[in-house]
Amino acid sequence: MDTAARITLVRQLLHAVYLPLLRESGETAEAQILREDSGSGARCQFSERFLQAVWNEQRLRAPLHTVDGRPLSVVTPGTWNLGPGPDFSQATLLLAGTPVTGDVEIHHAVGDWHQHGHDRDPLYRNVVLHVVWQARPEDLRPELPPCLSLRELIDRPWPILSGELQMDDYPYARQVAPGGCARELAAQPDDRLRLLLQVAGLARFAEKSNRLRRDIVAKGADQTLHEAFFDALGYRANRLPFRRLAEAVPAREIEAMAADGTELEAALFGTAGLLPDPARGTLPVAGRELAKQLWDAWWRQGRTPVPLAWKRAGQRPFNRPERRLAAACLLLHRWRGRPAEWLLTTATESPTALELRRRLRTGFAVAGDGLLGLSRKLVREGRLLGDSRVSDIVANVILPFLRAWAVHNRDPRLERLSEEAFLGLPRLQENRLLIQAVHRFLIPPSRARDVVRTCCEQQGLLDLYRNFCLVPGRCCASCRLARAWALASEPVAG
Repeated sequence: MDTAARITLVRQLLHAVYLPLLRESGETAEAQILREDSGSGARCQFSERFLQAVWNEQRLRAPLHTVDGRPLSVVTPGTWNLGPGPDFSQATLLLAGTPVTGDVEIHHAVGDWHQHGHDRDPLYRNVVLHVVWQARPEDLRPELPPCLSLRELIDRPWPILSGELQMDDYPYARQVAPGGCARELAAQPDDRLRLLLQVAGLARFAEKSNRLRRDIVAKGADQTLHEAFFDALGYRANRLPFRRLAEAVPAREIEAMAADGTELEAALFGTAGLLPDPARGTLPVAGRELAKQLWDAWWRQGRTPVPLAWKRAGQRPFNRPERRLAAACLLLHRWRGRPAEWLLTTATESPTALELRRRLRTGFAVAGDGLLGLSRKLVREGRLLGDSRVSDIVANVILPFLRAWAVHNRDPRLERLSEEAFLGLPRLQENRLLIQAVHRFLIPPSRARDVVRTCCEQQGLLDLYRNFCLVPGRCCASCRLARAWALASEPVAG
């Protein structure tokens, strides 16, 4: 089957089978019972680890109230406990204005307290707050600790929040048993299973694209791409600081100064709080002079620095925010401050998806010996964006944006070109969530070598895991994924 026929088939199955199955699952999920995540094939895989991460990061909207209506303030959430006993130790809270210090336990539901035997375990005698996903006043018991229900209090919709929390970075590496659908999927030929992953991957791609399309409507194409590109530069640790920097120095200002490297670097490095101190003896003479020029330009611009919490702990030297920002300066200078125009021109002039992917890789190649002063003098030589980072940006920002622009402007050629380019992207780096998904769906897990060969198939596996396993209330007993796919794909197998 050639590429054009394949993408036509993938599109047909996306709209005829996969999206209706997601909608059907979503309608019934609320009626299902939340279950503890034990790793067994019959249980829901919406992990308590996600709820623990929400509490640890305090991704909550104030004001907080316990289920019985008492106001709650969190002074410190406590220390994440990796051993026996409550999930968090020595938290400090204000409960109805009274200081309280003790432990915090996290569960899916109020009833898990008794089900897990905490009422009989002396390790849990100092629990001062029971945090659950969802609870009602009638669920409470007088002998239980005060209860906080997270469902209505998290600061973002949970699918977005779970991505922002980068769950693979958290503790509790765990074994994931095969799900109830794994044996049925194991009986399907490789090509049919890859087709499922491609359909799910295209669904995930379209979802990202649709979010960007909404931003295009609200903010315009240039600012949307500007923010998404900077967000991707931050990778895991510094996504939020980079996005706030893109908001503080918006696309319209970048375009006005992009031709002048000094003005561009002064604006971005100065606003980010990353301009080097010219008084430092560690800077070479030429570097000190350049730093003075940048400080002078920064003061003339009259900008206000933005307090950004740059994270450096555990970062490789080549992932430092200075290097990523230097890459942004070089690329914005190359694109004359108009990245959306550069992308659309590149796509329009690309006769095939293969050529588009090649041009995008070339377009993002930047090194520390480029055109701009700070990027050349103060950043170590070498590539500022490695192949894996460029691939991530292309897969998660550039191609979804191109599709969003094409749909918004009713350009079917560019829409199809973006999808074909995405389907042909090579594999990206793996993370722990992807490895968990492999163990959940594939028997044996080594089968991933044959059926997860592209970026789209990786994204499809993640989409299946997040939509059919990690959703609150969804469990194997009520999941129709494998059987529905087997029935729907039978006629098109040949």
